[in-house]
Amino acid sequence: MRYEQIELIGIFSSFAHDTEFKVILQHGIYIYNKQLNKLEQLALKLNVPLPNRPALPVTSPIDPETITDKFMYRIILSWELASLDTHVRAIIETIRNDSLRRLWSELLTAELGYYDKYLKYGKMKGWTRVVPIYGEPVT
Repeated sequence: MRYEQIELIGIFSSFAHDTEFKVILQHGIYIYNKQLNKLEQLALKLNVPLPNRPALPVTSPIDPETITDKFMYRIILSWELASLDTHVRAIIETIRNDSLRRLWSELLTAELGYYDKYLKYGKMKGWTRVVPIYGEPVT
């Protein structure tokens, strides 16, 4: 999951228009790479086979105006939710290895913090979806 996130965030970073958003994306790549290195070291220690790393991004002749920051933001936000779910499931399913369960908990905590900041940024920019507010039915 992290391989794919890093790869696509790298692509999004080259398409981002908003300077702040670009910095947020680059910071996300930095954080995810740190987590990925930790996970790879652990996988090697536990003799868990790793998938192949994705190839380095190639510059493409796509017009950057075709992808909006709002669209990229929403895709990444949905990933954040998927990542939170994955971390929770990993914690639940890791019964025998306490140190591994602790690592999943640390990743979950970090992901929750990142999600909260990312969500607040999107709300500030007006990029989050507006959820309808339901009132009492009129009789």
